[in-house]
Amino acid sequence: MPAVAASRFRGTCWPALIAGLLAGCVVVEEAPAPPEPLAVAPVAIPFVAEGAAGGATPQPHDFYYQSVVTQLQQAWIDRDRAYLARLLDTHDRADAPPWAQERMQVFRNILTVMDFEETVRDRGRLDLPEPLPALGEPLRLTMRLGPLPGVAVRLLGGDDPARARFILVFRLVDRDAFGDEVANSNNLVLDLSAPVDFAAGQAVEVPVAVDVPSQGSILRRVELEVFWMPGHVEIDGINLPNRKVRCAVGQCELLPRGIDKVEAQPRVVLEAALRLGDAAHFPHVYLAARELARAGSDADRETATAKLVDRVRLGSSVQARSAMAALGLLHPDAVRAAADRTAWLQWWAQRAGR
Repeated sequence: MPAVAASRFRGTCWPALIAGLLAGCVVVEEAPAPPEPLAVAPVAIPFVAEGAAGGATPQPHDFYYQSVVTQLQQAWIDRDRAYLARLLDTHDRADAPPWAQERMQVFRNILTVMDFEETVRDRGRLDLPEPLPALGEPLRLTMRLGPLPGVAVRLLGGDDPARARFILVFRLVDRDAFGDEVANSNNLVLDLSAPVDFAAGQAVEVPVAVDVPSQGSILRRVELEVFWMPGHVEIDGINLPNRKVRCAVGQCELLPRGIDKVEAQPRVVLEAALRLGDAAHFPHVYLAARELARAGSDADRETATAKLVDRVRLGSSVQARSAMAALGLLHPDAVRAAADRTAWLQWWAQRAGR
């Protein structure tokens, strides 16, 4: 598989370190900004009809096919694959002028590229590790595209200015022990360092490691998208332009180390954390309530709800805030009506009196 060269993604909201999953596979270097996508040259079509060989005067047949070729180019610009295919099926005939037949073949190849763009749309995979790492540890993943048997397309690589380029877009949504969320996005640009020939059974494999500190969060949702950026592909030795396509998408959720103990006895952990009442155990309250909401018994949820309401009533303002966040997980339908301490106590009184 080809190695991949990467530019380090950077942002002002959170520090990020990108390292290679395999030594020598990913090269990391600081860049002031993500490179601009490679320019895609339009399909150039002359506006003067070409005559027969030897400079003969253009004939009406030539002007007719000039119009057809112009329509073909517009169909490509409009990304109208169906119309492009119909034009070719109707006008790509043996009696067409030689220059028009050459253009038709170019657009046949362009149609193949458009079909390939549709083939790879959301077709790639993001292979995540099992089990997932703990929050704050590097997340190692691999983006794969292919193999695609029967697809006679070659992606360029190395120093070729038309080399294939992918952008991995990361959106990290971090949540703290009070349920507050902070979202940050950034991207990683990857260029193929060697070509990939799908017809030969090859595939794109991009190993990446994302290492982002937890920064006080206790839950992290990682949303991932991979885009194949504008550039060129090779078909039958000819370079042809491609457009931007999203080729893979995925997400995962990262939890702190030791979450298995919380998940094993969520009610016990919640009660112990409430008794301690210090800020260091607010995450335990939140994570235990999350597990009770997900898989706890009705009896355990009721017991936890009562103890959390007691903390809302009797605890300090910060303890009450922690308890209200946990109540919001156990009773999401009540969150909007119970937005503060007084509202939660009113909700509890109404609920108890029903």
